Amino acid sequence: MTALELGDIVWDPNALKNLLRSPQGETARHIAHVCRDIEAEAKRLTNNVMVGVVTGRLSGSITHVVVQEAGEIVGYVGTRTEYAIYVELGTSRMPARPFLQTALETVVNP
Repeated sequence: MTALELGDIVWDPNALKNLLRSPQGETARHIAHVCRDIEAEAKRLTNNVMVGVVTGRLSGSITHVVVQEAGEIVGYVGTRTEYAIYVELGTSRMPARPFLQTALETVVNP
């Protein structure tokens, strides 16, 4: 086996940009995979593990999206259910049940 010299490497800026910043690139696919795992964990937590289930609306509303913002690939996991913020952060009458934060920590730091 011969040693590879740094001068032997040919950089393709467009290929690197696609890899790191394209919505169809490997980085976007990896972020989508992590977001799916966080979404699944958040749904598990809201299905009576952490949050008492009445209708299942909160769990059913949790979703993810991967987008390109200012040239960066960003993943979001959350819900538009109006009461989710009160479940996550708590209120003066109800303790916090941070299902999204817990899901993130579980997936990112197993």
